Amino acid sequence: MPFLVDGYNLMHAAGYLTAKPTQRLEPIRRRFLDWLAGVGRAKKAQFRVVFDGQASPSSSPEGDHGGVKVRFSFGLAADDEIETLLEVPSPGLVVVSNDQRLHEAARRAHVTAWRCERFLDWVIRDETPPSPPEVIPPEKPTSPDADAELLAVFQQPRGRGR
Repeated sequence: MPFLVDGYNLMHAAGYLTAKPTQRLEPIRRRFLDWLAGVGRAKKAQFRVVFDGQASPSSSPEGDHGGVKVRFSFGLAADDEIETLLEVPSPGLVVVSNDQRLHEAARRAHVTAWRCERFLDWVIRDETPPSPPEVIPPEKPTSPDADAELLAVFQQPRGRGR
């Protein structure tokens, strides 16, 4: 399943960022992308994450982080870049953001939009099928002689044990 993710939006929802980060963003982003790459492997999903890069000094090409496509929206807000990406038909795509503007853009592009909380629920939900019930092999068929022998053992009088 392909996902187009509003990077900092999901980072906030997943608890990677606080309102005022006290650390540099690069190591936090790396941990977030490591987590998302693990989710992608576990869920067999593809991710493209867009981060705000409007204050970047120059544009950079889309990169790869453990199978997660990563891009910074040079000169634009991530929302603007995501809207531009939605102009290309992408059947089965899911946009992940809490931004209502992106939900509306997804609707116009005829793709699904999930709030970040729904995405996180999907991540933690165990979607592995339950194990099949244990199959107990049928008892071996017995012969009439074996049945008679067994019956004789159980019909013998019992002695008094102390």
